[in-house]
Amino acid sequence: MPRLSRIESYSGFYHIMTRGINKKNIFETESNKEKLFYIIKEKNSDVDCQIYSYCIMGNHLHLLVKAEMEDLSLFMKKINGSYAMYYNYTNERVGPVFQDRFKSENVEDEKYLYGVIRYIHNNPVEAKIVNMPENYKWSSMGEYLSGKDGLIAQEAREFMYHSFKTKSNPIDFHLKQDETIYLEIEEDLNRINREIGNRIVRKFLEENEVEELSELNDKSELIMRLLQTGRFSYGEIAGLAECSKYQVFNYNKSLNLEGE
Repeated sequence: MPRLSRIESYSGFYHIMTRGINKKNIFETESNKEKLFYIIKEKNSDVDCQIYSYCIMGNHLHLLVKAEMEDLSLFMKKINGSYAMYYNYTNERVGPVFQDRFKSENVEDEKYLYGVIRYIHNNPVEAKIVNMPENYKWSSMGEYLSGKDGLIAQEAREFMYHSFKTKSNPIDFHLKQDETIYLEIEEDLNRINREIGNRIVRKFLEENEVEELSELNDKSELIMRLLQTGRFSYGEIAGLAECSKYQVFNYNKSLNLEGE
């Protein structure tokens, strides 16, 4: 199957994700992360890309970059190529290191831009590595709070400075819940969906002042809330709502008929 051409962002902002082949932890050790950090820094001096946010996890890398499409493709090619050579040499192996091409999504409005920054910085929190994003060494959160040089572009620092006048503001901002779907790896998306589903169920139980779903006869409101997220299959909704897939199907059908 031919590769699809990437669509150029009108704003020039792109959320990038690249990951290890077969979900392998290619950035697992501190020395791996440090090597990738310096490769990104080196290649960024060669190519005109402005990094607004980054996070190096065990098996994937997130970047928020402002760049021309041609420069971005060259930038990622240089990063992946250099790291693959290092990784294969140090591990005495041959063959691909990364899973296909890097993934990207366009960031076209300011609200989504802020959301991507928060999502990237919260990756290690969601993975239960740290309790707060500023405690993770290999992300741009620490650079923004400390002002130390690293990978972040000066334009990005100015943007964040004018957006958040005090250190407490960016910290509070990163604590906000956000159910927007960003560029995810499959296992992260499954985990996020489970957490969102469980949160919806807990809220429904609190509103109805019960502890168990078995205490309720009518679960139509819960089913509707889960359907409206667009995140779950009939089977997943049935599991969360403790009902049958047939009930979910019929309820969704009735909603569609009412909307006609």
